[in-house]
Amino acid sequence: VAAAGTNSEDWVQLSPAPPPAARASASLFYDSVRNRTILFGGGSSAAPFVLGDTNSWDGTTWTALSPATSPSARSDAAAAFDAAHGMGVLFGGIDQSDVQLNDTWLWNGTTWTNVVPATSPPVRQGAAMAYDGHQIVLFGGAASGPGDLADTWIWNGTTWSQITPANSPPPRQHAAMAFDPVRNQVVMFAGANDLGESDYSDTWIWDGGALTWTQIATATQPPPRNSHAMAFDTPHGQTIVFGGYSQESEGPAGDTWAWNGTVWTQLNPPHQPSPRGGISMVY
Repeated sequence: VAAAGTNSEDWVQLSPAPPPAARASASLFYDSVRNRTILFGGGSSAAPFVLGDTNSWDGTTWTALSPATSPSARSDAAAAFDAAHGMGVLFGGIDQSDVQLNDTWLWNGTTWTNVVPATSPPVRQGAAMAYDGHQIVLFGGAASGPGDLADTWIWNGTTWSQITPANSPPPRQHAAMAFDPVRNQVVMFAGANDLGESDYSDTWIWDGGALTWTQIATATQPPPRNSHAMAFDTPHGQTIVFGGYSQESEGPAGDTWAWNGTVWTQLNPPHQPSPRGGISMVY
């Protein structure tokens, strides 16, 4: 996607061969140390139905990797790249037996390592996670017992710590987060409130220095949704949201929106991916 307000904004479909198997609710992060995007796992409509493969994207080609150790097959795991420590971080998700997880795995560019921190968030799937300029921040998700969660955790490279900010978003799952390096803040948008069988359309900012959440009131915003894609478009200084599911309408969305730190603007590129949810997207 090019900058909003220009004549060149558009989606371009690529056809790399061979691509990874079709999937939804996969984990994706950009490894800025090794200049590779890493894709792990996800759910599949064909056997084995839950995947545990690791793939690398170099901007042109997908490569299936064979790390010596690897997380168990899962979907709905949270993932982000910890730039402070040069490691990819993967947390939780749900496995082939519908067991929700709370294990932490680190990616060093070659293999995965299962670490056992002194403290960990409880089991969950569908949590939102991003690097916030200081450390990894994780919010919410869903667990079979309490339902939707509203807790905030940070990963400092060694262990998890729960943060209890004075102001916090309501419980939700399948929200999306992206770090905005221009404004040095994490943007979180929407997500599902399954307890109320509805979706949010709210915008929250996480300040990784002050360790606090702030809700931003906006005149316009994308319609309510969950399981959407969100990433910061660095060359154009804006956060992009695409697609997702809505419990208020039938079928997935196929719209593209841009957040400039103040307002949401719907983009209307000549070409767009087909409507879909359970999407993974990074810059």
